[in-house]
Amino acid sequence: MPEGFAIGTAPGENSPLRRGSGITLFVSVGQCTQCPVPFPNVVGLTAAEASLRLQDGGFRVERTSTMVSPEEADKVLSTDPAPGAEVPPGSPVVLTVSAGPQPAPTTTAGPVPTTGPVTGGGGGGGGTTPVVVPAVVGHTAEDARQELERLGLRATVEERHVNDHPGRCSRAGRRRARRWRRAAR
Repeated sequence: MPEGFAIGTAPGENSPLRRGSGITLFVSVGQCTQCPVPFPNVVGLTAAEASLRLQDGGFRVERTSTMVSPEEADKVLSTDPAPGAEVPPGSPVVLTVSAGPQPAPTTTAGPVPTTGPVTGGGGGGGGTTPVVVPAVVGHTAEDARQELERLGLRATVEERHVNDHPGRCSRAGRRRARRWRRAAR
């Protein structure tokens, strides 16, 4: 998303809020080339597919190791870094690839226990009239802020690089965010 355009809100689109509630408007300051990004999950792909996807994402596949596995030969079993890990673009990657099943039968572990669904608390605020957060992604920062305030929401503008994640703004991004907050008052 180009600089100066809305890239999201917190709470998100279609969230119910009361008039007078606070809402954060996230505004793009462009791409960040040094910001950590979530490492993609390439487990289950062939080594060639995984390498291509990782290289397209800006990562460097430095080494591939193989191990005997019940999985089909040439399938990625694991990666270092692990899928979902926050890493800088260009980070080195090690793939562990299946050499195929062992001739002798292997034992497998039982199912992995899972946790129940995660539930969260609702919105809140001082107003009494409910409103729904509108879709403002892609609008200019000023248009998005005006739309939120027209609905009676107290908009706080926070600038971010497009590939930033909440709470991980650059120092320059934080300075710009402070200027926006002062200007939005």
